[in-house]
Amino acid sequence: MFNKSSKGFSVTEVVVAIVIIGILGVAAVPSIQLVGRHEVKKFAKEMCLDITTQRLRAMTSSGANYSVDLVSSVPPGAYYTYTLSPAHISVSGVRQVNKGNSNGIRIIMQTSDSALGITTTSCVQFDKRGFMMNDTGAYIEALKISINYKETNTQIDFDGVTGNYKIK
Repeated sequence: MFNKSSKGFSVTEVVVAIVIIGILGVAAVPSIQLVGRHEVKKFAKEMCLDITTQRLRAMTSSGANYSVDLVSSVPPGAYYTYTLSPAHISVSGVRQVNKGNSNGIRIIMQTSDSALGITTTSCVQFDKRGFMMNDTGAYIEALKISINYKETNTQIDFDGVTGNYKIK
């Protein structure tokens, strides 16, 4: 009845192939989530290094104003990148990180001090002693930066006086 010379796959072979593909797919999902967490941690470390560098430049410069500014996007208040100015690593004096939100990261900066409490800010500046100030020039006791990427959240806590930080 059946011609043994017919070519193709049996139902058993197709089912085995589908099961193997399913197992590989299930195994790949956790590793994709780890890539997201790794991306956020890497971005947080870069941001800490940039902020620390700006602080040190302010302490050793001859009067230049060093700052870290969040760049607004659409919708307003949804920050996904920051600039360092002045920065001697580019011709324009500004280094933009995470340009074009290529990785979908969102940044929120909050400052705290005893007089104003906790406020959201888009700019942090440094004086000659390395102390942090907000955009109005008021000194900041602490800076909290939240970095969000999909379901992954990372927080950076900066001491506004010593410059010490902790990534959580």
